[in-house]
Amino acid sequence: MQDAYGLRAFPISQGAFAHALGELGRLAGRLLGAAQENPLFDLAGEAVVHHGAFHQVPLGLALDGCNLALAQTGPLVLSRIGMHNEPGLTGLRPFLATGPDGASGLMMVEYVAASALGELRAAAQPASLGSVVLSRGAEEDASFASQAVAQSERAVVAYRTLLACELVGAVRLLRQRDVALPAGPLRAALDLADALPADNTDRDLRGDLEIAEGVLDGLAQV
Repeated sequence: MQDAYGLRAFPISQGAFAHALGELGRLAGRLLGAAQENPLFDLAGEAVVHHGAFHQVPLGLALDGCNLALAQTGPLVLSRIGMHNEPGLTGLRPFLATGPDGASGLMMVEYVAASALGELRAAAQPASLGSVVLSRGAEEDASFASQAVAQSERAVVAYRTLLACELVGAVRLLRQRDVALPAGPLRAALDLADALPADNTDRDLRGDLEIAEGVLDGLAQV
């Protein structure tokens, strides 16, 4: 009756992440030009001012927002990966397998993607909820923005793995269906993905996923 959310809702979901990422970029640009060292030496006023501008609550919140947005859009990627494996949707064999009955095809790629989604969700736990009291109570709060940075780095790695899994399946599906794409962005994207092996037999697919991750940066420019 209707397309799955992995197709219909993904642009909206991904748009929310793009917005959060844009806000983070704008905030980072302002922070790079702000005087944050404590104390602040006001040479013109011949004063030394103690302050809390180094307390990176806005940065921590912006990073948490990006991590959460990425974690909520990730399940829709996994949804489309599941579509690749469903004969009722593709008209092909389960898991896009070839060879003898019982061949696993891209089954393990779906497991890798699910693991990456789990990592995305773990990295999205808000670092801003943390705090600590130090220096005999003189410093009674911490933004944990640095922890949010570390979690963002984990999230990026996991999301790249998730997208690589989808790319491997999408390319195999298009090849098996012998789909001829017209000139345009999709055709250009598939041309970049020609680097993926054409061998559909059951084998270790780690190399395919590594190649797919290498293609992602080029796809971002299409």
